[in-house]
Amino acid sequence: MMSPEDGSKLQPESENILIDQSGNKFFKVGGKWNLKPKLPKAYTVRQKVYEQTEFSQHKFSPFVKPWYPQNHKNSHDPKESNIAGLLEPFPLNGARCPDHGCGGGQMRGLIEELGYVYIGIDSEVGAESKHLGGQAFSGGADYFVDLHSLPFPDSSFKFAISYSVFEHLQCPIRAAQELYRVLEPGGRAFLAIASLIPFHMDSFYHHTHFGVLHLCKSAGFDVLDIAPADWNAYIAIGGMDGLPGPKWVRHLVSHTTYQIHKGLWKIRRKFQSRPPEEDELFRQIVFTGIIKAHIQKPLLPTV
Repeated sequence: MMSPEDGSKLQPESENILIDQSGNKFFKVGGKWNLKPKLPKAYTVRQKVYEQTEFSQHKFSPFVKPWYPQNHKNSHDPKESNIAGLLEPFPLNGARCPDHGCGGGQMRGLIEELGYVYIGIDSEVGAESKHLGGQAFSGGADYFVDLHSLPFPDSSFKFAISYSVFEHLQCPIRAAQELYRVLEPGGRAFLAIASLIPFHMDSFYHHTHFGVLHLCKSAGFDVLDIAPADWNAYIAIGGMDGLPGPKWVRHLVSHTTYQIHKGLWKIRRKFQSRPPEEDELFRQIVFTGIIKAHIQKPLLPTV
């Protein structure tokens, strides 16, 4: 483990205390290491500006393609369904998989079932939010960290997951660069980032598909897939406190609006030249609640 203060290797001073070369001490809280910086940190980041055609001509995907369909799970949990098909089952040497912003640690069972050592990391600030937060989003972390400054050496992991996390970070590009740093060359990550859903849990930056593409490319990743989640914004608004009233009323209004949206879109499609499959992907990705990305750190460093 690395110190979030001076970057040196943390050494045990006792069973419940780690110390870095500068003398900073880090303690266990409730049996888990608190490796957050002592004071808020300022970061300097570099972010590339690309030609607009890098985004308008990018080929987005209708779904994230599984690499290991043999262990793809038919699950009612969309998180498990998304992640299972991307993880190489039973990797050698007990590979570790960080759950970046793990919340309650719901992915622990799946990750361990596939033979990985689960590493839950989170700041747990979402649990303190007054809007759609709560203790259900806490308790899963093995390490309390600042996700802008991960306490792991370079090239520590071969796979990482980050589900509905980046919208809650004050500097997403810094966090993406940190995720890049701790992945080994050729290592991959699955990201899911809020798009058209209401403000929740003190969120900062919701991303379009262009925004997710820019974030990943700017951090240095090769983009394997960027796709919409099967969760339309109209449905999301009704399910995430975007409409007042009883649940059945919100459900009725949001689902009715969604059906009207699809119907009007089909009518418009008859009067435009865009191919139907391309138009349907466009409809899905610009009206999705979440954008998903499967990304890879290049084997050789990018210039």
